[in-house]
Amino acid sequence: GPSWDEVDAVQVLADRQVDGIVAITATVPPEWLEDLGSRIPLVVIGRHDASVNYDTIVGDDVAGARMAVDHLFELGHRRIVHLTQPPARPDTGPTTPHGMRVQGYLEAMAERGLADQAVVIRDCQTQSQTRDAAIHYLSHHPGPVGFFAAHDELALGVLEARGELQLTPAQASVVGYDDVEIGAHPLMSLTSINQSGTRMGATAIRLLMERIEGRSEATHEVMSPVLMKRGSTASPPTGPT
Repeated sequence: GPSWDEVDAVQVLADRQVDGIVAITATVPPEWLEDLGSRIPLVVIGRHDASVNYDTIVGDDVAGARMAVDHLFELGHRRIVHLTQPPARPDTGPTTPHGMRVQGYLEAMAERGLADQAVVIRDCQTQSQTRDAAIHYLSHHPGPVGFFAAHDELALGVLEARGELQLTPAQASVVGYDDVEIGAHPLMSLTSINQSGTRMGATAIRLLMERIEGRSEATHEVMSPVLMKRGSTASPPTGPT
């Protein structure tokens, strides 16, 4: 069949003359969204756009990334590595959630006096690629490290690598992002940043109803993330390493 992209999917809804649209999209160009928003009530989740004709709801990705770094730092980790997707992907540009998480990571590292030790591994698109990247990193840089993964699927790849290398959370701590359900499972016990998807959804519906009722002024909502501490992070072993 035809290869569907996000533009096609949103266009189909617009063609069907729905009352309004809530879209979760990182790749549709802002100009296209502005045009659509001028014709139909539109709320977009996951965009840091300074929009005029549509509302946006985002998690505070910079703050969330800082929480991840701070948590690892407070545990005692000084080598803190960020694993993320390639910059060429449309959902990884500077104003996307992933782009903002890189920014937050770099800012937090600089504030902790660790700017020169910041490492961003940017070729992690899947769980298995992230497992390979983590194994490669750990085999060249043994002993204690904190990994901050751009989202939970990547974090699960690091947990897989840690299991294969038989390392403890103290030797290789992992923080994810999004707090997916499986992360809370006792076997995973993944420390993660929760950006309250449920609250985002409820907010999106409220904003959409306001637009349908006639509000035209753009609203930009930012949700505060929360760190969910679980067993995947621990203080590095004391003594010489």
